[in-house]
Amino acid sequence: MKRKNNNLIIIPKTEKYIEYMLTILLKLPRTEKFSIGTEIKTIMYEMLKNILLVSKVNTSKRLEIYNIVDAQIYYQRICEKC
Repeated sequence: MKRKNNNLIIIPKTEKYIEYMLTILLKLPRTEKFSIGTEIKTIMYEMLKNILLVSKVNTSKRLEIYNIVDAQIYYQRICEKC
């Protein structure tokens, strides 16, 4: 899951996902944009922070952080359907 320069591949993919989701959130009606949109943005940035943290911690703690990121992705999917 790493590139040649030792960066995680998931980081640029997550950045593209966040850009994509932000463009979708901007298209939401005003009331939904501020209620559910704020919640989705918060969890997306928290997810990115955890992904960046993975490359900085010991390998023994990575699985725990990956599980947190997985739960955040699942939460985002639920929020998108609301």
